[in-house]
Amino acid sequence: ADLMPLPPSGTSFAFTLGEADAKELEKLDQTNLIVGRVKDPSSIEVLKSIGSLPVNRNNEDNIGFRLGKAAGDGRAKVAERGFNRPFSTIRITSSGLV
Repeated sequence: ADLMPLPPSGTSFAFTLGEADAKELEKLDQTNLIVGRVKDPSSIEVLKSIGSLPVNRNNEDNIGFRLGKAAGDGRAKVAERGFNRPFSTIRITSSGLV
């Protein structure tokens, strides 16, 4: 049994700010539908604000994490899903044209 279920499909999205790393874009292309660009300056500021929030750091190099993952410890799977994600949930409650 998973300790934390994966979020349902279609409930999250990703965005890039400025030039994105080619490896990251490749990962997005494999799992996400690219829908467009944000052009409105105030909307870009909102995205920059979101992009500056503190995130859970990637801990793949930690020996404890690597051992747990190799042993199939479910806590390692949960931790890995949180890597590079904000500490808090971000909800967009209102938007213009999507």
